[in-house]
Amino acid sequence: MRKPAVVRPAHWLTGLRNGTWHSTAPAEMVEAYVSADGQEGWEAWTDYLEERRGRPSLVKLLPNGERALLWGMPVALAKGETAELVRQLGLSESFRKRQRRRRWADVLASWLDAASISTALPAYAYECLAWTYALPRLPNCVGENLWWRLVNHLATTAREAGAADSRRDALVGQMLAGELPLALAYQIPEIRACHDSLLTGWSVLSEGLNTLADVDGIPSSVIVPILPALTASWTRSRAVVEQIGGALWNASVARRYELVLLSLARLATVDDSLWRAVDGFDLEKPTQRLMRHLASGKFTRRKQGNGKKLPSPAMHSEQQRFGLMRSNWLTRSPRLTIDYADRGTQLELAAAGETLCSGSWRLQVRLNGESRNVTGEWETVCWHSDKDVDFLEIEAPLGEGLRVQRQVLLARKDEVLLLADAVLASPAGRIEYRASLPVCAHVGFHGAEETCEGHLVGDVSRALVLPLGLAEWRSGVHPGALEMTSDGLGLRQSCDGAAVYAALFFDLNGKRSKEACTWRQLTVAEQRTARSADTSVGYRAQVGKTNWLIYRSLAAPGIRSVLGQQVKAEFLFARMKRGGDCVRLLETEPIDS
Repeated sequence: MRKPAVVRPAHWLTGLRNGTWHSTAPAEMVEAYVSADGQEGWEAWTDYLEERRGRPSLVKLLPNGERALLWGMPVALAKGETAELVRQLGLSESFRKRQRRRRWADVLASWLDAASISTALPAYAYECLAWTYALPRLPNCVGENLWWRLVNHLATTAREAGAADSRRDALVGQMLAGELPLALAYQIPEIRACHDSLLTGWSVLSEGLNTLADVDGIPSSVIVPILPALTASWTRSRAVVEQIGGALWNASVARRYELVLLSLARLATVDDSLWRAVDGFDLEKPTQRLMRHLASGKFTRRKQGNGKKLPSPAMHSEQQRFGLMRSNWLTRSPRLTIDYADRGTQLELAAAGETLCSGSWRLQVRLNGESRNVTGEWETVCWHSDKDVDFLEIEAPLGEGLRVQRQVLLARKDEVLLLADAVLASPAGRIEYRASLPVCAHVGFHGAEETCEGHLVGDVSRALVLPLGLAEWRSGVHPGALEMTSDGLGLRQSCDGAAVYAALFFDLNGKRSKEACTWRQLTVAEQRTARSADTSVGYRAQVGKTNWLIYRSLAAPGIRSVLGQQVKAEFLFARMKRGGDCVRLLETEPIDS
């Protein structure tokens, strides 16, 4: 008995005889599909998809591929309905048992009805990709009409996303205008509209790699929160492109992608499966070694973070005005991120795997009673990173005759941090300085009773804070104070002169920070004559048995002596040994030099 004719989906019926199928589609199946009946064509098509070779699913294409769409998913989505739909569509078991297969028709019909009025949000982008990667497994679950409706919706979404400005929402743009057309071209290249979307998707992805990160693969601070999701999208896309073949993933794009991987490794903790997935890519040996360490969890254990053959754990971009300092690759090592892309400065400080400070590093300056604010952009003065220290100095104007130079130094092996501002006035006057650090709500500041230092104490971490410009004992003469305020941990200093240097010294080694500490302002001499504090300053800080020397020139540099050391640099940070020997961890020359 002849089967009754099937009602064909109208939006695909018109095109079936006019280029719907690409030349890669089996001729017999196409002929059957365009016959008067057409039912044989649908059956031939579903049989072909089940038996097709050369297009492995994400489950087979990537390690833990069933979770590939969950890598780096924003926290707001990771525990909601979107994540559950993505997870179910990624599981092979969801399409095997009859009861599970039957439910997909109802789920898809409801989703298509809702998707017709959806806006381009991250949740919608993830769901579109999940349906796309499941396309070859869906025909026997949802039937012809629903399957073609889904293909039509996804192809339309990819086309409209490509025509929109993908820069408005970087993540949605890369996923819908980049990864989605690539995935369609990979999953069902036999359909011409999907096959021809390959180059369009690739151009969006390659442009995203080139514009959302600088030449060193460092993103702007705006991109950092979505960098895990972006990198996961680029990783899935690279696996797809390499499986398709051709020279699309060229050397320059591959290098930018590798640098982005390094930035992500420095900035965030992500699913280990992502690091395992990139192991199959062609990467430089230090990067490959790092990815394998990350995948194995080695950096959660002690003595695994300072490998000599690993890339540097720190980074900085003058273009993005964004930097990261880290002691080593260990997950719990001290780290600080700093963003100075606008007139404010944002920082985040973590120790022992716990965030201590996060937010705006505020600055208030008064000159001769007049309030001064930052009047221009922060500019990079110096960035230096080696095995001993990470150091950044930036500068901004504070109105006519006044400027501030902000210094951040992390001594890697020492696990100490210096945050300092040098306020320079011309001509001299009364300088009143106030700054505050954004201490997290769960972190307390415990000030000492008799001396001016204190401790930042979190749930698991502890950091000692020494205000180098203040006298050690509270009974002494004080040009300011270190105290908790409504804005955070505040430091106040003032002086009459041409400059003031306000510095906070942090010991981030939780065990050592509990030991006895002391600090002193040192005499700085030039040609056997003591210099004033507004031309150069020197400090000695001691915690336990370890001593450090900090020197800063605030005027025209010269050959000066401090703590028995001859110094001609503008800035010196050193560790003192027993007997007076000095290990100079960093010396910087003035800009004019």
